[in-house]
Amino acid sequence: MALLLSVFTYAQNTPKTETPSCSKKMDALWTLLQKNHIAPIQFNTEVAQQTIDLLLAELDYRKIHFYESDRQLLLTQVQNIKPTSSKDLCKLVATIADLYKTRVKESQVIVETLSHSELSFTENEIITFTSGKRDFLESKEKKTNRWSRLIKYLVLNASYYTLDTLQLKSISAPKDFLINKNKTAAIIFAKELKKINALLDPAIDFNATVEDMLLNAICKRYDPHTEYYDYNTFKQFSQHLQSQVLTFGIFFGETDYGNLSIEYIAPGSMAWFANIIQTGDLVTAIKLNQQPQDITSLTYGEANNLLQNEKYTILELTIKKENGSIETIKLKKEAIKFENNTVKSYIIKSDKKIGYISIPSFYSDANNPNALGCANELSKEILKLKNEGIEGLVIDLRYNGGGSLDEAIGMSSLFIDIGPLFYILDNTKKATLTKDMARGTVYDGPLCIMVNGHSASASEIFSAAMQDNHRAIIVGQQTYGKATGQGFAPLDTTVSYSKFSSTDNMGIAKLTQIKLYRTTGISYQGKGVTPDITLPYLEVLSEKENKEPFYIIGDSIAKKAIFAFPPALPVAALSDKNTIRINENKRYNYLTQVSDSLHRTQNDDIVMHLTVAGFWSDMNKFKKESEKEYAAATYNRTGFDVYYNRLESDFLTYDANYKKLYTSYLEELKTDLILQQTYDIMCDFINLKQK
Repeated sequence: MALLLSVFTYAQNTPKTETPSCSKKMDALWTLLQKNHIAPIQFNTEVAQQTIDLLLAELDYRKIHFYESDRQLLLTQVQNIKPTSSKDLCKLVATIADLYKTRVKESQVIVETLSHSELSFTENEIITFTSGKRDFLESKEKKTNRWSRLIKYLVLNASYYTLDTLQLKSISAPKDFLINKNKTAAIIFAKELKKINALLDPAIDFNATVEDMLLNAICKRYDPHTEYYDYNTFKQFSQHLQSQVLTFGIFFGETDYGNLSIEYIAPGSMAWFANIIQTGDLVTAIKLNQQPQDITSLTYGEANNLLQNEKYTILELTIKKENGSIETIKLKKEAIKFENNTVKSYIIKSDKKIGYISIPSFYSDANNPNALGCANELSKEILKLKNEGIEGLVIDLRYNGGGSLDEAIGMSSLFIDIGPLFYILDNTKKATLTKDMARGTVYDGPLCIMVNGHSASASEIFSAAMQDNHRAIIVGQQTYGKATGQGFAPLDTTVSYSKFSSTDNMGIAKLTQIKLYRTTGISYQGKGVTPDITLPYLEVLSEKENKEPFYIIGDSIAKKAIFAFPPALPVAALSDKNTIRINENKRYNYLTQVSDSLHRTQNDDIVMHLTVAGFWSDMNKFKKESEKEYAAATYNRTGFDVYYNRLESDFLTYDANYKKLYTSYLEELKTDLILQQTYDIMCDFINLKQK
C-alpha cells in the first residue's frame, strides 16, 4: 500500500516558483479523475464542503491550529460562492492560506509563551487519545489548554522512556522522575517550535502549499487511496520503490502524539529480512555509528535525513512493539537488491515437518525489469523446502500490506494448475476474469495461509483466490478490506508516467482505476477476507478500509461462468478439531480469552493523567496489559522447533550480520503461539488427507 506523506512534507517542498494556476491544475485533475477513476463523483456544494473538511484535516491533522468557527466560516463561504465545478474552490485558496498562516502564527505565540512558564504537574488534568474523530478547537483558551496538556504529556512520556528496566518495575514513580523536567520541556518546546517555524518559513508559499493540499483533498474525496503529488513529493515516494538504494531499509513517520514511529520497511533490506520491525512500531532510541541521538528533539524528517547521511553506516534501533515488548536491532547500511533472494524459508518440526515462509510484501521492481519479484523468489524457496521433505507448507501474510497485482497472480500460479483467480472491473464497467494460464504447479501439497487485520490488497487477492479454488486453509483474522487497484497518471496528458520529471509543474495523480471481485462475483472491499478458521490476535486495529472517509463501498457483479473447482477442503472438521484443542489446551484457551477481552475494548479512548502519580499508574496499567498479552501469545513448547533449510544455513555461515538477525527471528517463531496453533491445524489437515 502506498505511503502517505504528511502536511509537513508538502509545506517543506513547495518553493516559490512559477507554476500553472490552481484553476488549470484543478481542471486537469478533475478531468483526469472523471475519465479514469473507477467511481467518478458528481460535483456539487456538498462535495465541495466535504473537500474543504478533508483539506482542513490534512493541514491540521493534530487539531491544534484551527477553530471549529474557522471550519464553519469556510463551509459558509463555499455555499456563498455557489461552486459549479471543482476549480471554483480555487477562489478560497488565498482565504484558507491567510487563515492557516494566522492560526499557525497564533500557535507559535502560544507555544513560545508556554515555553517561558513553569509547567505544573500537580493539577488534575487528563489528555485523551481517541480512535474516533477529533473536533477542532472551540476557543483560544481551549487551544492554549490543548497545547499545554500536549506538552505536559510529551514531557512525562519522554521522562518515562529515559528510565531503566529496574526503575520501570517500581509501583510508584521515582522521587526524581521529573528532576530534568525543565531540560526535557525545553527540548520538546524546541521541537514543536521547529515544526511550526518550518511551516512559517519565508521561502514557503502558503498559497502554493494550500493549493497542493486542496488538489490532494479533491483526490481523497474520491477515495482514500487516490492522491495528488507535486514532483518533489512524488520523487520522495518513488525513493521507497527503488531497488538500488544505499539504505538501512526503514523510513520514519510520527504518531499524533509526537513519537517517532516506523513508517515503511523496504523489501530486500536487512530490516525486512529480520522480520522483527513492523510499520507502526514506536522508536524509543537511535544510535548511529554507536553515537546516541536525542530523538526527543528530532522531527521525523530530520531523523530520516540522519539515516540518509553517508557517514552513518551502522544503526542500532530500539523499538516498542504494539504488545508493549521492547526490541533492539542493529542494522548495516547497504544497497537493496531484489535478486538477493529476498524471500526466506524455514522448517517447523514437531510431529511433522512443515515448511514456513513469511512474506511481508508483494514486492516487484518496476525500475528493473530483470529483477526477481516475490513470486519468483517464493518458487525457489518452495523447491528448497521440498528438497527437505516437507509434508505441508505455511505462508505467513500477517502484516503484509500488499503490493504488486502481477506478483499476486504469479504467486497464485505456483499453487493452481490453470484456474480462475478473480475479476477485474475497470471504469468501462466491463468485468474481466483473470486466470492462471500456466500449466502445472510448483507445490500441490497441503497449504495453509496466515492472515490478520493488517493483511491488505495483494495479500487479500491471493488469499481469496486460494480460498475460492479450495487450495488453502486460511487462518487468522478478518483482513483489511482493500479490493481496489491504483495507477499513476500525470495531469499533463502530453507527459508519460515513465518520463515524469522535475520540469513538470502540473503534478501527478495516483488514482484508483480498478475494483477486484472474487470468482463468486462478490467483492471483499470494506469487509476483508474471512478466514476459514479464526485465530486470536493481540492487536488494536484502528485502521481498516471501512473506517476511512469516503472509502468505496463493496458491491458485487453478475457471475459470468461456472467453475469446476476441486473438492472443498475439510474446513468444518478442522475448525471443530481446533475448537476442541483450544478448550483442552490451557495456553490456547487463555490466549483466546485475552484476545476477546482486547477486542471488546479496542475502540475505547485512551485517557492519560498528567500528574506524576496518575501518569505512572496509567503506564503501569498499560505495561501490565502488554505483559499479559505478550505472555499469552508466547510459549516455549517442548519439541516445537524452527530452523533454516540446509542451503540457508550454509549461506548464513558466511554472513554474521544476517545470521544474528535470523537467529532473533527464529527465536520469535519458536515461541509464537499463533504459529503453534497453525502448525496443529496443518497437522490435522495432513492427517485428514491421508485417510
